[in-house]
Amino acid sequence: GDVITYYLVAQDNVIPTPNIIASPSIGAAGYTTSPPAVSTAPSTLYSYTNLPSLAGVYTVGGAGVYPTITAAINAYNTSCLSGAVTFLLLDAAYPSESYPIVINGNPFASVVNTLTIKPNTGQNTVITGNDGTVLFKLNGADYVIFDGSNNGTTSVNLTITNTNAGTSATVFWIASASVSDGATNNTIKNCSINGSGSTTGISGILAGSGTTFGGASLASNSNNTVSGNIFKSFQN
Repeated sequence: GDVITYYLVAQDNVIPTPNIIASPSIGAAGYTTSPPAVSTAPSTLYSYTNLPSLAGVYTVGGAGVYPTITAAINAYNTSCLSGAVTFLLLDAAYPSESYPIVINGNPFASVVNTLTIKPNTGQNTVITGNDGTVLFKLNGADYVIFDGSNNGTTSVNLTITNTNAGTSATVFWIASASVSDGATNNTIKNCSINGSGSTTGISGILAGSGTTFGGASLASNSNNTVSGNIFKSFQN
């Protein structure tokens, strides 16, 4: 989004010579009054970013709005939400992702402004990655839904595999981002969740701290639902 920079100049009502100041003030010069102004702007300005807004269905894949899941999640992490968002997976595979894919808490997420990630109608999708920690991290994220069904039922049409042979590898990490920001009201359903072997990958889904892998959560990760999934090739 666009970055807007600005400064303020104000004066009081002292007569005959009002007091005048800029904010920020460092570097400002050439003050004039009524209206208050400066001829030289402050050297450092205030700024804010005008974020884009997301709502509706966005396709993800080679012919999609976003070419990768990574790109789609980056857009989600840096956008306002004006409604529910669905990322619809068009492709059979996603070989060009950058792991871990971290879904951060979006301040506009709600029971209405959800994020759903799911295969397109009739599409069977396989996501395969190799990361020593995790493929998808819900980092204080709320109201995120991974739905592996491609037809709105309980069919399992999304397979996610972490092939890393390390003993701390997982697929989903439901993580509290801080002492005041737990990952809440998320759903993972109808997915085939796979590791590299029964003596390697630690688990398919791990919940807890967002800073210490496997540690106690910094804030409660509450009201999360895991249902209808198939787990294979993990220690736990």
